[in-house]
Amino acid sequence: MKKHATRLSITLLVLIGLNTAAWFRGNDYVRLLLPVYQWSFETLTPYFEIQSLRIEQENGERIVKVHAQTAGPRELAGRRVPAGIPVSSSTLTGHALQHVILVFTTLFIWPLRAWWERGILVLLVVPGLLIVEATDIPLVLAGALEDLILANYDPGRLSSSLLVQGMNFMNNGGRIVLSLVCAVLTILIWQAAIEYYLVSRRKQ
Repeated sequence: MKKHATRLSITLLVLIGLNTAAWFRGNDYVRLLLPVYQWSFETLTPYFEIQSLRIEQENGERIVKVHAQTAGPRELAGRRVPAGIPVSSSTLTGHALQHVILVFTTLFIWPLRAWWERGILVLLVVPGLLIVEATDIPLVLAGALEDLILANYDPGRLSSSLLVQGMNFMNNGGRIVLSLVCAVLTILIWQAAIEYYLVSRRKQ
């Protein structure tokens, strides 16, 4: 019981600490990721040209907003989509911060042999966290723009659009799943590496 109470206390402290850091420094974290979001957005779709991608304030909430325009030759349902149509989409900065909170909370509550292992895990999880960030926010932004264009030009393709379905997946719990998978995979890889090392030592 004492062990479980200690772990619960640590979990609460980690959650409070991470949420406090996200509240005060969340903008700085998201701002650092803006070039990653832009690169990923441009990789996901050639049909939108970014004019700006920045943090804005809307209805009292901080958001990541992309201002773009349609680009490239495209035909939908026999109709040509003109280039240069201004479009925009946004998502809460809290969605980006949610990844950090879930990933690091999972790392800190997972039972390990020693505390120093958590420091290693924090370093190991960074590449996976970047992949999650580069997937979620740009996919939601691009998916929202694609949803807008298809709804006006070819509604029948909404259900088969990977961008639109990807956006729906993220907004319906997908980002939580991705964050947890990232954290757990990092832990399992580390534990497998430790086991391999211990077995190798026994054989020597």
